[in-house]
Amino acid sequence: MSPQAYKSSLYKDILEIIKNKIEAQNEVQVYYNPVEVGPAHQSQDLDNQLFPDLFAVASGQIKAVCAVETSHTLEQKPIKKWQRYASCGVNFLLIIPEEKKRLVESLLSKHDIDYKRIILYEQS
Repeated sequence: MSPQAYKSSLYKDILEIIKNKIEAQNEVQVYYNPVEVGPAHQSQDLDNQLFPDLFAVASGQIKAVCAVETSHTLEQKPIKKWQRYASCGVNFLLIIPEEKKRLVESLLSKHDIDYKRIILYEQS
């Protein structure tokens, strides 16, 4: 499997696991972003647009946006994206590899980014 295919496969697997976990623990429906941008959107000029990886809906309203990060996407400096998600008026959840927890917490604190929850996953 090529590195790009692996990243794409890993990303999709993470999305599915997190979607199921959030739905099981909360009274919400979780949807994938209908725009097929995935982690590749990091390199595009989308500064004024929101493309969360997942979003949670209850009673017809968006309750949370979720950014799913891999080691690769964290290398691409997602701070601006996180700031936009945190300021959009709903809960911001961040899903990251567990080995990146300290780094991400440091970045969130340094840039004063408000978030509801960090969900960790094991990246092999």
